Amino acid sequence: MPTGPESEREVREHLRADYGMAAVARIAKGEISDLLASGERVVIDGVYSHAEIDNIKSTLLGPISTIAVHSRKSLRYRRMERRPVRPLTPDQLDERDIREIAALDKATPIALADFHFVNDGTMDDLEAGVRQALECLDPLICPGE
Repeated sequence: MPTGPESEREVREHLRADYGMAAVARIAKGEISDLLASGERVVIDGVYSHAEIDNIKSTLLGPISTIAVHSRKSLRYRRMERRPVRPLTPDQLDERDIREIAALDKATPIALADFHFVNDGTMDDLEAGVRQALECLDPLICPGE
């Protein structure tokens, strides 16, 4: 398949249609388990559904926290138009967001995340915010709160 937003969408949707909403978590489970068993901390980027989170939580041992990273819509529009790989126009971004919410349950992991970080600043700000969230293994007990 050619690289691009349409083929990526097609693969995402076909995987979940064929293997269920937790398809990607099931595929990655062995690698994640191996990393955890070797003492590594694991960060999973791009969870698309609540089913993926449930699958991960039900099959892996240890604390699991989720972080939602989002930004103002106007800033997302500008960033997505300017990105060098897979740029999207505002209309394409809105269409993709609605499709992913409806077809892939993407809003639920964002809404139910343990931590939320508004990414309206610099890359350094984003890194600092994510590092701070990673220090909080238990979402109910966080340093500095």
